[in-house]
Amino acid sequence: MNNVLYACDVLDDCKLIQPGGSCFIPDTLLNHASVVMNEYYAKKGRNTWDCYFSDSGLISHSDPSYGSCKYA
Repeated sequence: MNNVLYACDVLDDCKLIQPGGSCFIPDTLLNHASVVMNEYYAKKGRNTWDCYFSDSGLISHSDPSYGSCKYA
């Protein structure tokens, strides 16, 4: 949960994982963390070190977008 809070604080906007947001469903911590950690990583410039998140982040080489939830 700390990763979600940290990333949302830096992003200043986490509407996409709020009810009604394009990435709210599935409403799980894993999904919400994945979405906002990716947004953070993209906003910071896609550097390896921007995906660290205390060893809980990883860089995917395939697009995890689904339905209306589009990853940056």
